[in-house]
Amino acid sequence: MNIGKNLVITLTFLLVSMLLGGCHSRAKLPDGPVYFVDANSGSKIAPVLLVPYYSTFSGITTKMGHGPSRGKSGTLLAYPFIYYSDGAPFKVKQPLSTAIVIPFLWMGIIHKSIGLEGVDVYAKGYKVWDVEFYLLNRPRPATFKLKPLGETESNEEFARISEGLRNRNFEVLLTYPSIGKDEVLEFDFNKKELKMMENFFGTGTKTE
Repeated sequence: MNIGKNLVITLTFLLVSMLLGGCHSRAKLPDGPVYFVDANSGSKIAPVLLVPYYSTFSGITTKMGHGPSRGKSGTLLAYPFIYYSDGAPFKVKQPLSTAIVIPFLWMGIIHKSIGLEGVDVYAKGYKVWDVEFYLLNRPRPATFKLKPLGETESNEEFARISEGLRNRNFEVLLTYPSIGKDEVLEFDFNKKELKMMENFFGTGTKTE
């Protein structure tokens, strides 16, 4: 009896671990087009720079993820991209979360989860807008209106961010309320993405 019971537990452990091995923490977004337009005139705005931000958690939870947890929560900015409002699919990267089930520890789960929370939208001459997940999850095609910003104020904002990026002070990209003191703040930009952002904030356009 014990052998049979242990076999069932082991097989269950392996099956659940495979199922949890790679999954999305949030619903997969639709990939149809979106359009960024001027809030006053309705004219299309292109290009825009989008900087996605994600909530993260690394640690262990009990009772298959429904019990007490111990670990670190944080915020990650990563995978920036340029978009032209030209009818192309609007795809924001949604990395997979990973998990391993531990039998006999109240069915604990060691995992690293990452979930898309939204994107920050930048365009020369417009106020930066934080588009939260529930808005990104709208049926497509979708339209987002950006509020115009005075030329002087826009230039100053782009110059401030451009200088911050050159000095690798990525916190200049934070547009949402400060994260909790116990949370971890991370940035993950490769060389190509950094060059793209530096060029964008230097000129307001996409350059190679």
